[in-house]
Formats: sequence, C-alpha cells, structure tokens
Amino acid sequence: MNKTVYIGIVTLLFAGQIAFGQSIPLSANEKEAFNKLLTQVATGTESLSAAFSQEKSIPMLKSKMVSKGLFLYKKEDKIAFLYREPADYQMIINGNKLRVVSEGSDHTMNLKNNPVMEEVRGLISASFLGRLSQKSNSYSVELFSMPNSVIVKVTPLNRQLLAIIKEITITFDSKSAQIERLLIEEGSGGYTEYIFSNQKRNIVLKDEDFRVN
Repeated sequence: MNKTVYIGIVTLLFAGQIAFGQSIPLSANEKEAFNKLLTQVATGTESLSAAFSQEKSIPMLKSKMVSKGLFLYKKEDKIAFLYREPADYQMIINGNKLRVVSEGSDHTMNLKNNPVMEEVRGLISASFLGRLSQKSNSYSVELFSMPNSVIVKVTPLNRQLLAIIKEITITFDSKSAQIERLLIEEGSGGYTEYIFSNQKRNIVLKDEDFRVN
C-alpha cells in the first residue's frame, strides 16, 4: 500500500475516534438513573420558556436557513415556536391541533395531517413529561453519554414514518435533564436542528400563547 494513502487512512480513522469515541452507550443502571432524573424534573415542570435557534438544511438548497425565536411549553401538550428572525412566524401545537400564523395568513390543521409535527410534538411532550422510555413500542430508543450530556437517539420502527423521519436526536444536560438540542433528520436527506438556551421553568404563561382557534 502506498505510504501516503496508508497515513491518510490512519489519520481519518483517528479523527473518527476523536469525533465519535466519546459517545458511550449508557449501561442499564445509567439508563434507569437518567430516566428517574428525567421523571423527577418533568414532575416539577409545569411550564418552560427558552430562546431557540433553528438551522434548517434542504438538499436542493446550498445555503442553510437560520431562524431565531422563543419556545414555550405548558404541561402537558401545549407547545409554541414563536419565530422572530428573520421574520415573524408562529407554530403553535395544542393537543392534536396545529396552528400556523405567517405573513397575514392564519390557519389551523389536525396534526394527523402532518405526521412529522405530530411525532415531534409527541417526543417533545414525552421528554418534558419523563416518558421517553414509554416510546419503545414505536421507536428504537438508544441513550449515549457525552461529556456533560446525555444523547437520546430515536428511530421510528414504522417504515412509512421512517421514510419521512430518519432519526430524531435529543441532547439533554446530564445534570439538569434540560433539553439542549433537538435534531430531526428527514428521509429526504434534509434536517432541522433546534438549539435551546436561557431556559426558565414554571413561569406564568398565558393560554392566549397557545390558542389554536
């Protein structure tokens, strides 16, 4: 084998170990401890607000779209993404209804007509309610340890859903069990990633923030 090629292969393998070697599957005891922590935090969380940054990649577009706004959650199935940059846009989920407000248009739909958002709603709610382990009938759920974080990889078992959602990765702070990142990889090759910051728990949120009709 050409020496240069050999060195190149070794370098790539070593780089891969640096990038991925720190991700370690949780043991059965570690999974139990994390799920217990998640449940404890969820039990004490009635509401939450957080700043978010969203990065969306679409295969046909070279550039990535970046948006920023405010995320709101209220137990037990109320979620709102209130976009502020680059334009005002609202995506509100309340129960099985999804409301979208954008550029003067305002319409509400049943989540059954939007399987991606229905699954995202279910997983976010399960995360905040400490019920991720209950999703094992519909998903393959794997937990990994990273420095200061727990990574939960969720893969749909249903082939039709898998064609739409390839994998959802949720990153939690290992000590506080706060959601730090939410990565949705789509079957089309695109992805949407949310990064959450400045989280505030149990603040007063108005019902108007989650109105869907």
